[in-house]
Amino acid sequence: MTHIKNMSGHDLSFYEGLEEEEHHHHHNLETVIKIAIAFLIILILIKAASGAVLKGSTYDISLNSLNNVIVKVNTEPSQQMIVKEGSYSFNIPQGKYNISAEYFEDNLLKYKDFKEIEIKDDGEFVYDLILFPTFDEEDTLFKDVDFSVPYEDEKINYKLIAVIIIIAIIIVVGGYCLYLFYKKNKGKAKEEKEEKKQEKKPETKSTKSEITETDNSDEYYTKILKIIKEQKRTTQKEIRKDIPLSEAKISLILSEMEHKGIIEKIKKGRGNIIVLKDK
Repeated sequence: MTHIKNMSGHDLSFYEGLEEEEHHHHHNLETVIKIAIAFLIILILIKAASGAVLKGSTYDISLNSLNNVIVKVNTEPSQQMIVKEGSYSFNIPQGKYNISAEYFEDNLLKYKDFKEIEIKDDGEFVYDLILFPTFDEEDTLFKDVDFSVPYEDEKINYKLIAVIIIIAIIIVVGGYCLYLFYKKNKGKAKEEKEEKKQEKKPETKSTKSEITETDNSDEYYTKILKIIKEQKRTTQKEIRKDIPLSEAKISLILSEMEHKGIIEKIKKGRGNIIVLKDK
């Protein structure tokens, strides 16, 4: 009986040791799990701390500070804040995002802004938002109005459009050609009118006396006629080089010769070519 009791005590201590060892292993496992969880939390906090800070102010189109603006960023999860002191601030990781701002007045959207931004590095970035007016009120008033033009036949007649375009081009080109022709003829008519006016200019006393003297002496008349005969074809400008008379006096002498049928004036450009008339 004593032997049995001793064996029972030995077995009992053996099982107690196993239980204690198992409890120790379980405690070590719990410690490892807690350390791993703590390590993950630290990594998450480090990642969050290393993100960028995006901040800025909100303004209207006149660059006046705006409050009560709703600013949103499409992070995961999305972030939103209501601007109270004219500025906003978000902690966001690197990446591309859409940031929007809306300002309501009397439950109507009055100003808004929408931008695409990209955060490439960690740090602090300033991005001010300028909100522009919207036309939501006008859109609400006219949203039920149909401004479309009814068409009886929705098929487009391209041939008719082509014909209209060709006709329009012809009209434009023709009008331009007529304008150039009119301008050119008007210039010629003006020159001819000035020449006729100069030829028909009333003779002054001095001019009459000079012509009388010329006719009496026949000096300049003969000289001019001689020049024309020698050169066959000449101009009034060329005659003036050899005759010491004014242009008006020479023109009167030439007009007299033309009236007598001695010479003929042929129009060329702005001047006249003077030739002897065949008898």
